[in-house]
Amino acid sequence: DSDVASAQKRLARLGSRAQFITQEMSTQATQDYLKNIDSPDRFTFMAIPYPNHSDEWVLKDIPERARARQWLANRLKK
Repeated sequence: DSDVASAQKRLARLGSRAQFITQEMSTQATQDYLKNIDSPDRFTFMAIPYPNHSDEWVLKDIPERARARQWLANRLKK
Protein backbone atom coordinates (compact mmCIF):
# COMPACT_ATOMS: atom_id res chain seq x y z
CA ASP A 1 0.00 0.00 0.00
CA SER A 2 2.83 2.42 0.69
CA ASP A 3 3.88 2.13 -2.95
CA VAL A 4 0.47 3.34 -4.07
CA ALA A 5 0.57 6.28 -1.66
CA SER A 6 4.09 7.19 -2.77
CA ALA A 7 3.11 6.99 -6.43
CA GLN A 8 0.13 9.25 -5.87
CA LYS A 9 2.30 11.86 -4.12
CA ARG A 10 4.86 11.69 -6.91
CA LEU A 11 2.18 12.13 -9.57
CA ALA A 12 0.74 15.10 -7.70
CA ARG A 13 4.19 16.75 -7.63
CA LEU A 14 4.64 16.19 -11.35
CA GLY A 15 1.32 17.84 -12.15
CA SER A 16 0.41 17.71 -15.83
CA ARG A 17 3.98 17.40 -17.12
CA ALA A 18 4.64 14.71 -19.70
CA GLN A 19 6.56 11.67 -18.46
CA PHE A 20 8.87 9.27 -20.29
CA ILE A 21 8.86 6.05 -18.29
CA THR A 22 11.38 3.27 -18.84
CA GLN A 23 11.67 -0.12 -17.22
CA GLU A 24 13.66 -3.20 -17.94
CA MET A 25 11.95 -5.74 -20.17
CA SER A 26 8.31 -4.57 -19.74
CA THR A 27 6.36 -1.48 -18.73
CA GLN A 28 2.98 -3.22 -18.75
CA ALA A 29 2.40 -3.28 -14.98
CA THR A 30 3.16 0.44 -14.72
CA GLN A 31 0.93 1.19 -17.72
CA ASP A 32 -1.92 -0.77 -16.18
CA TYR A 33 -1.51 1.07 -12.88
CA LEU A 34 -1.30 4.57 -14.35
CA LYS A 35 -4.21 4.20 -16.76
CA ASN A 36 -6.49 3.76 -13.77
CA ILE A 37 -5.36 6.80 -11.80
CA ASP A 38 -4.20 9.45 -14.25
CA SER A 39 -4.47 10.77 -17.79
CA PRO A 40 -2.71 8.05 -19.81
CA ASP A 41 -1.92 10.33 -22.74
CA ARG A 42 0.72 12.26 -20.77
CA PHE A 43 2.84 9.13 -20.32
CA THR A 44 5.22 7.57 -22.83
CA PHE A 45 6.45 4.09 -21.97
CA MET A 46 9.48 2.23 -23.23
CA ALA A 47 10.90 -1.12 -22.19
CA ILE A 48 14.68 -1.31 -22.02
CA PRO A 49 15.98 -4.62 -23.42
CA TYR A 50 18.57 -5.12 -20.70
CA PRO A 51 17.95 -6.92 -17.42
CA ASN A 52 19.19 -5.01 -14.39
CA HIS A 53 19.62 -1.88 -16.47
CA SER A 54 21.19 1.23 -15.03
CA ASP A 55 21.34 4.74 -16.39
CA GLU A 56 24.19 3.61 -18.66
CA TRP A 57 21.72 2.50 -21.36
CA VAL A 58 21.56 6.12 -22.55
CA LEU A 59 25.25 5.90 -23.46
CA LYS A 60 24.68 2.95 -25.80
CA ASP A 61 23.92 3.46 -29.50
CA ILE A 62 20.57 1.66 -29.43
CA PRO A 63 17.11 2.48 -30.87
CA GLU A 64 15.76 3.12 -27.37
CA ARG A 65 18.25 5.94 -26.84
CA ALA A 66 17.27 7.50 -30.16
CA ARG A 67 13.61 7.28 -29.19
CA ALA A 68 14.25 8.90 -25.80
CA ARG A 69 16.23 11.71 -27.42
CA GLN A 70 13.50 12.31 -29.99
CA TRP A 71 10.85 12.41 -27.26
CA LEU A 72 12.88 14.99 -25.32
CA ALA A 73 13.51 17.11 -28.43
CA ASN A 74 9.78 17.11 -29.18
CA ARG A 75 8.93 18.12 -25.60
CA LEU A 76 11.43 20.99 -25.67
CA LYS A 77 9.81 22.39 -28.82
CA LYS A 78 6.49 22.82 -27.01
